[in-house]
Amino acid sequence: MAPGEAPEAERLASMLKQAGFSASLSNDMAERMLRKLLSNAVINPLTALLRVPNGALVRTPERRALMRTLFDETLSVLEAGGLPGDDRLWIDLLDLCERTAANRSSMLQDVLAGRPTEIEAINGAVARMAARLGAAAPYNESLASLVAALGGDDREG
Repeated sequence: MAPGEAPEAERLASMLKQAGFSASLSNDMAERMLRKLLSNAVINPLTALLRVPNGALVRTPERRALMRTLFDETLSVLEAGGLPGDDRLWIDLLDLCERTAANRSSMLQDVLAGRPTEIEAINGAVARMAARLGAAAPYNESLASLVAALGGDDREG
């Protein structure tokens, strides 16, 4: 924020919260965007492929293990891309799944409705970032391909 804008921004955030929205102030939007990419890269493709709401991801050891593997890979790429390390990121992701337990991710909703998904803008972006950094992101690449394949043309002939 520019000098003098903080009081106005705080009033706006307060009004949004009173209206039922989640709002917070930050001068570091790049970090916030990378954190959002991290959570979306883990939750969205797994809910779309497994066809479960967010909270179901943490309900079984197998799903939690899938989450952790994808989380670790994605985090390593995003940290190399500028996300500051934070020991709470995994806990924050689990908390997000619990807080939004009944929610169906936008990617799951798109898959169920037969619409194109944002897989290339999420996991595809992580894979491209890894490639630019000289790293590999095989789980992100595989999930991007799998989710993209869900939207394939199933008609014969």
